[in-house]
Amino acid sequence: MTGFTDKQIRTLADVLDAGVVKKRQQASQTLFYIEAWRAIDEANRIFGFDGWRRETVLLDRTVTETFPKTRFNERAGKKEIVRGPDGEPVTMTRVGYLAKVRVTVEAGDKVVVREGTGYGSGIAEDPNMAFEGAAKQAESDAMKRALMTFGNPFGLALYDKAQASVGTPEHLTEAQVEKARPIAGALIAAMEQAKTLEQLAGAFRAATARFGELPETLQEAVIACKDELKEAMAKGRKPRASLADPFGAKAA
Repeated sequence: MTGFTDKQIRTLADVLDAGVVKKRQQASQTLFYIEAWRAIDEANRIFGFDGWRRETVLLDRTVTETFPKTRFNERAGKKEIVRGPDGEPVTMTRVGYLAKVRVTVEAGDKVVVREGTGYGSGIAEDPNMAFEGAAKQAESDAMKRALMTFGNPFGLALYDKAQASVGTPEHLTEAQVEKARPIAGALIAAMEQAKTLEQLAGAFRAATARFGELPETLQEAVIACKDELKEAMAKGRKPRASLADPFGAKAA
């Protein structure tokens, strides 16, 4: 069983915000991605600032090469070598790195470990800048691939060519909320039929399977009702009357 909280599970299953998706052209293809700082920000938001860590377990240089810098001479209609003040060709350095990053997440009393690999390339006149750029890019790419395995907020949705899970997280129109209310009501009614804690747990598992159809406010209402029913069963009392209107004031 997962050690993540109900809220974390809902967030990880949520759609990827279309507003944070970037794109670039590469080899005549359009590639979609999220930036590394965004992945880190999401990890801090979902797991907590002290709830996760990353470790670079592999960083191998795959290529190092130098070549003369060129530019296109429009007047001559061809490329030409760029020369410095001394008349010598300006040298460029290209470096490639392969990295593997391990991400460890604290999930309640459990520890979840995921790994990802990535590649980075750096080109610059200053060799140090080329090395630094390649290493950083490789580590960032590997980290994103490791985090991606946790869900859509980290870019998993982008691996679907149709991008069906890219949209606006938890921002449904009022009409959509109204449409989802009967679903939440039915899920709550099913839980209220439970006679034992085991039956309640089974009804709640069935309810969470449909959380993708509910906005966050209604998900929280279902969870609040489950918690109240569980407490009432454990203490042998009747649930509070507030359960009759789960969509009114938010449960404490």
